Amino acid sequence: MEQWKEGDRIRLVRTDDIWTRLAPGDLGTVVKTETGHDIAGFYDIIHVNWDSGSQLAVIPGSGDVIERA
Repeated sequence: MEQWKEGDRIRLVRTDDIWTRLAPGDLGTVVKTETGHDIAGFYDIIHVNWDSGSQLAVIPGSGDVIERA
């Protein structure tokens, strides 16, 4: 799994979140990363300040795909 750190610039490739206005190609800056867990296991949570003003976090491996910008 790719490691992200505060200040990394990212580009959204895709998301399964039907409520967001973010679209593929939107850019943002990583502000924090953490690891969450549930009964299915552990997962990364990447908190992002998107250039559009959104603060939606992404969870790679659960429908969200990002890449370095």
